[in-house]
Amino acid sequence: MRKSVLQLYAPFIALAVVQALLVVSAPSRGPNRTAAAGGASVAGGSAAPVGGGASAAGLAGSSSAVPGAAAGSGSGSSAGATPGGGAASTPSGTAGGTGTGSVAPGAAVAKGDTSHCVGGRQFALPHFHYAPPCVAKFTGNNGGATYQGVTATSIKVVSFNSAANEQVNAILAPQGLAQTKDQTTAYDAAAKQFVEKHYELYGRKIDMVEYFSTCPTTPPDIPTCKEEARKVIAMHPFMVVWATPLYSAVFDEFARAGIVSVGGWHFDASIFNTRRPYRYDVLMDGSRSAQVIADYYCKKMEGKPASNSGRVIHPTIGTRGQVRRKLGIVVPDDPADVSSAKSVQSLVTRCENDPSRQPPIYTYESDINRA
Repeated sequence: MRKSVLQLYAPFIALAVVQALLVVSAPSRGPNRTAAAGGASVAGGSAAPVGGGASAAGLAGSSSAVPGAAAGSGSGSSAGATPGGGAASTPSGTAGGTGTGSVAPGAAVAKGDTSHCVGGRQFALPHFHYAPPCVAKFTGNNGGATYQGVTATSIKVVSFNSAANEQVNAILAPQGLAQTKDQTTAYDAAAKQFVEKHYELYGRKIDMVEYFSTCPTTPPDIPTCKEEARKVIAMHPFMVVWATPLYSAVFDEFARAGIVSVGGWHFDASIFNTRRPYRYDVLMDGSRSAQVIADYYCKKMEGKPASNSGRVIHPTIGTRGQVRRKLGIVVPDDPADVSSAKSVQSLVTRCENDPSRQPPIYTYESDINRA
């Protein structure tokens, strides 16, 4: 039986919104920002407490205490990613909960009303292993309008959706993976309800805005997507959530505007580091993925014969068991993805100890019409 939308995406919901909890919890200074052009840092005048601890993988801890939490409970991410810039050894954002209900190592015990907490964590749900450490219920002044998209009562979050492609949906539908507009709306409502129920938002509710853009899922159209991004920027949200593995240049539009964005699957770690504190994702970054891929290839496959191919791999190549493996890397032509591919190439070349066997990189445009 297929899992419910909430079961499938609950970790994404929780970890994305943790950024709102951290950033809006303390008053911010004026929005002085340095443009993110050519990889330049955009970390600027915002006093968003995620600043000093944004990890390569994205989600990281705050060095500032949050209202209603014990001193030190904000250091180290409640989402569990590694502070201080290092990528976590697990997919980004998934290292927080152990599922045991025990207090996170080094976490301070929250003071105040913690009657909602379970085993030292904010909540406990079946099959949900990402609950952050317990935070006491907030009372007092939350600072009011501490940043753009934030008021004393709300946090504006835009759910940015690429335009659906009929061919892609036709391929995904038989597998139960296609998503309709109504399903997207239902998911956003479920996400909002889940977070408001289980997370401490310091007196605020989520103002969830669904934006169905003309930015195509495929083929890529960067000018159109940038224009759509600018329309969202004009809404002055605190955060944009966009589930896509492409369009690194478009994410930079949000960073330049000082808007937190979550998305960009498996982009090279530098894409997050040089745009802190505005760029995050909950999946493993491309630099860590490259290390995992290269480690597996070098330990399990390098120098060994192909063992799972057809009996004759190809007339010009030879037969199974007699041909030494050779790695080829196929990657979308987005610069953030190509950079990750080059990391794989470099790491594998070292273990091969033979420069002539450097793995080739093949890039492709993510165009369903040419697939």
